[in-house]
Amino acid sequence: LEYHVLYGDPSAEPIWLELLELLTRPRHLERGGVDFIRSSCIDSGYAAQSVYGFVANRPVYGTPDGRIAYTWATKGFPGTGPVWPKKPGKSSMANVPVWPVKVDTAKDQIASRAKTIEKPGPGFIHFPLTFGEDYFRQFTAEQAFDRVDSKGFPQRVWEMKKGRTRNEVWDTVVGNYAALCALYSVGFDLEAECDVIERNIAGWDPDERPPQASPPRVNEQETRPPDPPRPGSGWLGGRRGWLR
Repeated sequence: LEYHVLYGDPSAEPIWLELLELLTRPRHLERGGVDFIRSSCIDSGYAAQSVYGFVANRPVYGTPDGRIAYTWATKGFPGTGPVWPKKPGKSSMANVPVWPVKVDTAKDQIASRAKTIEKPGPGFIHFPLTFGEDYFRQFTAEQAFDRVDSKGFPQRVWEMKKGRTRNEVWDTVVGNYAALCALYSVGFDLEAECDVIERNIAGWDPDERPPQASPPRVNEQETRPPDPPRPGSGWLGGRRGWLR
């Protein structure tokens, strides 16, 4: 729906205040009413201390419609496995859960949708007309290759295409998918969410909300997500050939 670049020093407070305003502002729906961001993943691979400080203050926070939203500190790891883990690790700098995300699995899921779902519907990606060529060059900056690891076993890896130097857009798509998997892990029901929005299209009703689990504790250890959706069954998709 949106893509933003915030310019500033990640070790200083102003840019984090700008991010907070961006995450908490209402999103006006084209058919009426508003909604809010429910889940945000922040990569702690850079400026980790600042990321931990931001997340520690708002792992779960209220939104103006009387509901809740989540913020997760994450770190990407290669290899296969569930996109969202059963439990987080802990940072060595602060008492903040850090959720290891299997980025290769997420990329495979997204790429599968992008190559197979060509018509609007479940799993199709709807890009704003305002997104330009640079956005899509970054979105298609990586490609999957089959390699053999040091022990002789086949391994699927994602690498930058020749001539590409930037892939921030692709990273944010992966982060968005991880944020969705995180929501599923706490009981979020996407279909029920859509039903509530439709019923409250002229506004919001804090007493009517989709079923979801209680907010997790900051040190939650036993959160288990469902298996990643099968290709074509999620809400991400695209057009044939864009990732090749």
